[in-house]
Amino acid sequence: MEKVTTLVIGDLAIGDCVEFRTAHSHYRFWVEFPDQAVGILFGGRLPGPTRVRLSADPATATDAPTRPIHPGEHARLVLLAPDGTAIRCIVTSTIVEIMVVKNGRAAA
Repeated sequence: MEKVTTLVIGDLAIGDCVEFRTAHSHYRFWVEFPDQAVGILFGGRLPGPTRVRLSADPATATDAPTRPIHPGEHARLVLLAPDGTAIRCIVTSTIVEIMVVKNGRAAA
């Protein structure tokens, strides 16, 4: 596990895992489609594993894979339907720490 100060989802590989802690929650994001910043998210107030687009706040779907996420900022979690359409958006509290586990194995 490597602590990072800059996270770019598009630079990660399928199966990598991002763990980040905010002021109020802890999240784990398994990368499925790094070129779209899409993966499976666990944690926070979500009732179970949820497919999301993870990005810095604010970010659009097109710049989500390339826009850096830093501690001290907020993350934007766009919850996705099975067909990939956005269902709703959640903005996290301030990110305190970001850790990356390379070559993890997603269970999704």
